[in-house]
Amino acid sequence: MKKILISSFAALALLTGCANTTTQNEAPVMKVENVEVIEFQADQDQNYKATLKSSDMFNTAMFMDSKGNKYNLKAMPAGSGTMLGNDEGVSVHFSKGEGIITLGKGQKDIFVSYDEKSM
Repeated sequence: MKKILISSFAALALLTGCANTTTQNEAPVMKVENVEVIEFQADQDQNYKATLKSSDMFNTAMFMDSKGNKYNLKAMPAGSGTMLGNDEGVSVHFSKGEGIITLGKGQKDIFVSYDEKSM
């Protein structure tokens, strides 16, 4: 009878998770989404670079540049190509290896290029 009770408690412990077989050294499994990255280079200022990263086919994206600016952007209507922007007037409009970056309302446009093959 004791063997049956001990076996029952052991089975119950396994079912409720008391006997955890994983070790603390195992890293958690993380699902990595496909991230598309475009790296822009300014046509006039070779020191200015910008990066646009998106994991949802550029419906939204994170914009970062060499001046330390960082913005979350979302898709906007465009006559051609792809355009992303925000309510502050920051926008990125690009197509076929060329683009225009605007860092806010009333700011000068920055004409950029990118390697279309990297997309």
